[in-house]
Amino acid sequence: MNIIDFILLLRNIFSKKPDISKIQKQWLLAVKIAQVFALRVDFLSDESCLELSKLYSQNFSWLDLSFDEIVSNYVDKSWYDYFEYIDKNPIASASIWQVHKAKLKNGDIVAIKFVKKEFSKVFLKDIKTIEWFLKFVIFFYPKLEKVANPLAVLEAIKKTTISELNLLNEISNAEILNNVYKKYKDKIDISRFALPKYYKELSSENILVSEFVEWENFDKLLEEKKMDYKLLLDFFQIHGIFMFGEWVFHWDVHPGNIIYKNEKIYLIDNWAISETLLSTRKWLFVFFENLVKYDYKKCADALLEMSVTKIKNTDKFYSEFESLYKDFRWKNVSQVSLTKQMMDTIKTAVHNGATFKDDMYPIIKSLMYLDWMVIKCNPNADLISDLAPFIHDFKKFIW
Repeated sequence: MNIIDFILLLRNIFSKKPDISKIQKQWLLAVKIAQVFALRVDFLSDESCLELSKLYSQNFSWLDLSFDEIVSNYVDKSWYDYFEYIDKNPIASASIWQVHKAKLKNGDIVAIKFVKKEFSKVFLKDIKTIEWFLKFVIFFYPKLEKVANPLAVLEAIKKTTISELNLLNEISNAEILNNVYKKYKDKIDISRFALPKYYKELSSENILVSEFVEWENFDKLLEEKKMDYKLLLDFFQIHGIFMFGEWVFHWDVHPGNIIYKNEKIYLIDNWAISETLLSTRKWLFVFFENLVKYDYKKCADALLEMSVTKIKNTDKFYSEFESLYKDFRWKNVSQVSLTKQMMDTIKTAVHNGATFKDDMYPIIKSLMYLDWMVIKCNPNADLISDLAPFIHDFKKFIW
């Protein structure tokens, strides 16, 4: 991707209706950037966000590659001896990988995921080009860094995509998530949480063999209007224990990565986990604890504590914060999106001189997914009121 391609990408994203087929043709970095903007209801219309969100689909029309042609570069002939059959037609496809269904000789039905190409070199070259361009733009317009922080977003995309390219990270990260589950499962009801089984002995950096979880994923349930709002709240309880209880969590929880089967909520694509610093975790929880109580003064206090830099004119900040939240209480998600409210909150703080550490980005992004799913599932939901009991429960495990 060169500078012109990047400008055309942004022009497409900010158009009245983004053309996702053009974004797909620009390949990996373009898709990752567009996926970030799919959540930015503070910048884009709901219609644009919904269109861009199609890029999350695991069955979007990516170029499917020959299974044998690719996999033969990753394994030796003895690897095939473990399988009774392998379906050579992909059941899912994305920018980086594709998935095939298979059956092991022991009877287990599995999914085989493999990396399509050697993306790393091209991807890192594209990142370097765009990074240089953004630094050039920020030099002449420094407010951009404070409001949107595009370099931090680009760095997050870089870090997570490189992690995604090594499929063994899914196994090690799933073990981390499973250990957190074991720690809390007897303290709070998160019995719906589940992870697929992984076959480490058949996997490598470029190929992953795991339990085949025949899905309806949340994306499909939402699209077909079959999603139960209670199920979404159950997911938040699970996600919240990881995020607020242990601060190790799966941050890429878009609806294509959550599968519902036999009353269980499976998390897949477990390469995307994040940890948060103590200072961030403490004050961000205090922010949400007081948000569900509608105590906006203490919410503002928490932001001040979270900021790396001190805000000089706190009276002005408190006044603007109060104005931002004056009509927030009792509003449903279709009237006031939590995502838009959070982004406006951050912008208000930044415009008053606050700066925040980059570890806050994955937390906000994961909560954006929840908000976006609630809007599609139950636009009349009072999400803040519904989250209050969970926040109260989470506090038991924090202090």
